[in-house]
Amino acid sequence: MLEQATANETNQAMGSAPGDETLLVRFYPKTIKLIHESERQGKPCYEEKIYIDIRVPGERSIGVGRPVRDEDKQRFPRHWAAYEQRMEAPEEGTPLSEWAGVTRSEVEELSFQHVKTVETLANLSDTGCEKIFGGQALKQRALLFLEQQTQLGEMAEKEELLQRISELEALAAEKPKKSKKED
Repeated sequence: MLEQATANETNQAMGSAPGDETLLVRFYPKTIKLIHESERQGKPCYEEKIYIDIRVPGERSIGVGRPVRDEDKQRFPRHWAAYEQRMEAPEEGTPLSEWAGVTRSEVEELSFQHVKTVETLANLSDTGCEKIFGGQALKQRALLFLEQQTQLGEMAEKEELLQRISELEALAAEKPKKSKKED
């Protein structure tokens, strides 16, 4: 179970981590026993508070769990909006379950390590890779896949541009013919 952390402790713990876009962030409700109020009333009293859980992919032991603060809502607006709508924040990138580069068991192992997308796997730290069986090889396959996807995207964009140039050249070639007919 994670202990509560101050803002400074949170920043220190996450300071050496990748950027916020790669952190795993979850807002959740937590029921807290109000000790003094329980003693005062002579019965158990509870209050529900909203907590935040911040983790680094591939690092099961590195994380922060504490009551949410206003700056958390501003720092992670997409995750906060998902919490308010009572749904899990969407992962950005290619889900590992949709990638042919891993087996089902690898997807499950990676998910256990909080790695759910190809992009997260490609950006995994060396320490994170060490905690996954064949982690370095998986990371290299993810990097290669993303590089290939980028190249395919660039090729498709180039094809679209060439097609558009051809269309414009054909249109430009027709205009002089029309104006000669008008003369």
